[in-house]
Amino acid sequence: MEDNKYYVDIDELIDPEEEERRLQRRMRRKKARKRSIMALIFVLLFITLTGFTLVSMLTGKFSLASIRNAADFNFEDLIPGHTEEPEASEELEDALEDLLSQEEEVIVSDETPALVIAEAEKEYEEALENFVSAMTLEDKVSGLFIVSPETIIGQKNITLAGDGTRKALGLYAVGGIMYGKNNYKNDAQFKEMVEKTRSFERYPLLIGVTGEVNITRDKYAELGINMIMNYRADDLDNETENSEGSKDEFYRVSGEFYLPAEIKSDDADDTAVQDASDASVDLSHLEKARNELNDLIAAGVDIIEITHHSEELLTQDSLPASRSKAFMTDLIRNEWDYKDIILLTAPMNVPGVTDYYDSAESSVAAIKAGADMILLPENFLEARDGVVSAVQRGVIDEDRINHALKRIYRRRLRGLSTEEINALTEKYKNDNGNEENN
Repeated sequence: MEDNKYYVDIDELIDPEEEERRLQRRMRRKKARKRSIMALIFVLLFITLTGFTLVSMLTGKFSLASIRNAADFNFEDLIPGHTEEPEASEELEDALEDLLSQEEEVIVSDETPALVIAEAEKEYEEALENFVSAMTLEDKVSGLFIVSPETIIGQKNITLAGDGTRKALGLYAVGGIMYGKNNYKNDAQFKEMVEKTRSFERYPLLIGVTGEVNITRDKYAELGINMIMNYRADDLDNETENSEGSKDEFYRVSGEFYLPAEIKSDDADDTAVQDASDASVDLSHLEKARNELNDLIAAGVDIIEITHHSEELLTQDSLPASRSKAFMTDLIRNEWDYKDIILLTAPMNVPGVTDYYDSAESSVAAIKAGADMILLPENFLEARDGVVSAVQRGVIDEDRINHALKRIYRRRLRGLSTEEINALTEKYKNDNGNEENN
């Protein structure tokens, strides 16, 4: 999946004048080869005729008739296009054309547009950078949160998308909305609610449902759900194409990623993980955890959900993984070199988090440690304002926010060309400018 993926017309990036010069050079090479081949044929025929004459003289069979025949021989008959032997000339011409066209194909295949592709990738990344830079700080930070509709609208049991939803999404450019069982009555109601919600979005929204919502995955595309939660490595084999025939419309989110209990050693204790130099057990855990992550990415997972459990056997860090720089940044990003995968915290509205931290503290700690997105903060506005304040005070570098957003939008805008992203950037610049004037 990290493969990726740039949509660009390479022909538009090639200088027409340079292409014309290149074609002319090919034609000159082609003509030169044709002349060389004709000269070689002429020499071979001359040698053959001379040899025939000598042999005839030596054997006494040389006569005035043979001299006359030799004198009447016209080498121009061998030149393609000569009117006296049109069929032979055409055959020779066709053979030469086939030979040269095959050689020309080799020449073209050698001219791979590596520099053109590199330039296209550079322009795409610049377009993505400009897209993120056009956002206000508040919008940037809002885009890192996936929230329940209730936390931005201020009402309970939301089942419709009306004026409250429109105002909320106008104020808060959140990254996604997660619906729960209280938001679902039936398929028709849910579909209408999601469609209206999407009509109010300022930036592309992720739409997901919690496990409590009784909707089967084959209905996700029809109902407007584009985020599959708790995706497992074996789900790819069982996944059916959605109604529009494209699996790439979905964002796949892994289940909580952490060291499975069954691979932990029963006799593991604190001393077993304090010193990496004795680390045969540690290395086996690291290998199994990395293999698990590799399997998830190979299955098409876009987003890894990071658990609140400690990953001490992997990192020797007792902090919850969702707050651990050693786990998210040092291990996953740097040591394992997963630069583009999106890291999402497990839900932040659970007692194990809310009993110890307010929404601002938990969100700031997670983003500092390397999380790209925060799932279901207990109090979205408190969380967002806390992160904005942390950036303004220098506690979090704004580049940390920008890098997270580039990972998110690199996936969300997949399928758009550089020109289309630039057009969106201009649109958002104008929208933000109009809002400031109002």
